[in-house]
Amino acid sequence: MSQPHAEPTSPAPAPAARKPSTIPFLYRLPLLYIEPLCALNGAYLLYLKPRSFLEAVSPHHETHFPSAASSSSVVANASKILKAATSSSKAAAPAPLPSLASVRVLTDMLAGMNLLFAFNLAITLRVAGNDHRLWRVLCSGMLLSDAMHVYATVREFGWPAVLDYSSWRTIDWLNFGIMGCMTVVRMGVVAGIGLGKGSSSSSKSKSSKKSSSSSTTTTAAAAPSTAAPAVSEPPSDKNAAAPSVTKKAKTTKVGKKTAGRAKKAESVTGKQ
Repeated sequence: MSQPHAEPTSPAPAPAARKPSTIPFLYRLPLLYIEPLCALNGAYLLYLKPRSFLEAVSPHHETHFPSAASSSSVVANASKILKAATSSSKAAAPAPLPSLASVRVLTDMLAGMNLLFAFNLAITLRVAGNDHRLWRVLCSGMLLSDAMHVYATVREFGWPAVLDYSSWRTIDWLNFGIMGCMTVVRMGVVAGIGLGKGSSSSSKSKSSKKSSSSSTTTTAAAAPSTAAPAVSEPPSDKNAAAPSVTKKAKTTKVGKKTAGRAKKAESVTGKQ
């Protein structure tokens, strides 16, 4: 009886070593930690304290906006400007400006956009790892958002008020300072300054395909043949009985010949 051969078991693959990050720390610190917290703070203000957010982005420059030197809301400041502009005309009184409750839907939408901004920074960039292509694409989109932010600020306040640093408040220094620093960081990522050799999604897929094909070929070459060796089958009953039958046939033929010879000898003696 031949013993069945046990199929060889392939060894468990060793866990892949985690590759060191090729993104410099000066990029990872502001983009993965600082700016997501700022975006979450903006979402908090927009959703729970929208008036504080509107006051933070309203023009409170004493030199360029003397009527806005107090801590009144942006809606009250706009109403004063409209009243001053229409006081010399005899036109009908303008319609009342929308209250904070009527623009609450806009502040809620902006809060959702800030949450998406924080998610892309804190989660998507972490999942990207060393994929420099994805880092550059996301930072390019953020640069577009920064450009739109600057354009909206200049269109609302004008270049004289924006460039008058002496009239900036603490909140203005924080807003423009953080935005300026983040813009420089994003421009560095898009330009590839200080970035090492990263891996893209296409190169990862190609390398995985090559590794899988090489592993299959090596395992096929190293694995012993699982086919059972040819075992000589014992002779069957028919094959075993065949020689005995031939022997019996030979003995019967010999007996017949001897009997025939004896009969011939008896006949010859009888004639004599």
